[in-house]
Amino acid sequence: MINTKQIGYLALTLVQILFGINFIASKYLLNLIHPIVWAHIRFSISFILLGIFACLFHLKKHPPLNLSFIAPLIPLSLLSFHVGQTLFLKGLELTTTTNAAIISTTIPIFTVIVVVFFKEEKFTLIKGIGFVMAFIGVLTLRKVENFNLSNHQLLGDIYVLMASICYALFIAFGKKFLEKYDNLWVTVWLLGISSLTMLPFSYFYWTTYNLPLMDAKFILSAAYCIVGATILTYFLNNYALSKLKSSQVAFFIYLQPVVVSLIAFFFLKETISMRTMGAITCIFCGQALVLINLKKLHERKSH
Repeated sequence: MINTKQIGYLALTLVQILFGINFIASKYLLNLIHPIVWAHIRFSISFILLGIFACLFHLKKHPPLNLSFIAPLIPLSLLSFHVGQTLFLKGLELTTTTNAAIISTTIPIFTVIVVVFFKEEKFTLIKGIGFVMAFIGVLTLRKVENFNLSNHQLLGDIYVLMASICYALFIAFGKKFLEKYDNLWVTVWLLGISSLTMLPFSYFYWTTYNLPLMDAKFILSAAYCIVGATILTYFLNNYALSKLKSSQVAFFIYLQPVVVSLIAFFFLKETISMRTMGAITCIFCGQALVLINLKKLHERKSH
């Protein structure tokens, strides 16, 4: 029988598939629409759709609207959606997808630093070796030699780095909150608060901006980013965060470049080189070291 931890692994794997495709869809949309306007639209529509679904079909009772529930939601919402995603989208607009993808691989590193510093998790040699192996594999797969620190792209790179730090903090500090409250209702509120807090920032752009022509490609890309890369990904990610360690959730981000490579192979008819195979092997070996090590630690504690 599949246990909750295995379901969490499956959820995280699906998240990386959805996020991997999101790089392509978001880059296309940001050529047509301002990142702050798009972020506000994305969060607002996601909040409405998920809120309606929760009210009509979700069986679990809504958490009490007291200070212990509302107060932590505000900083978590800012980290995960408002500040984090706005910085990422603005950075993606100014830099290349290669730079953004490489910089985003720092999320697991920042997450581990935070959880170890606050003594939420222990850092071990085997876990460290696993992280290094996976990180090297990701940099190899992302073709780190193409990383370009030009003056034009530097600001975008900084934005993506700040977004990575925000998301790492959300993963590190959001775990206990998501263990305590229902995941679906929390995700609804995270989106709703972000939509509300973004209104003053996006108001100026709304008054001076005209939406582009909404052809089929635009609508499909926008629908995917809202349903696939926002509602599903954050719901699944928050579920996994309530069941697994913060470092495990962050570590699965290293699967994103693997997903992109496989998509390119099966759907874009790109070849998989020896470099790609070696990099993917390195990533999976590193992941195996981290997960096996964590399992052994869990078994030792139970005896």
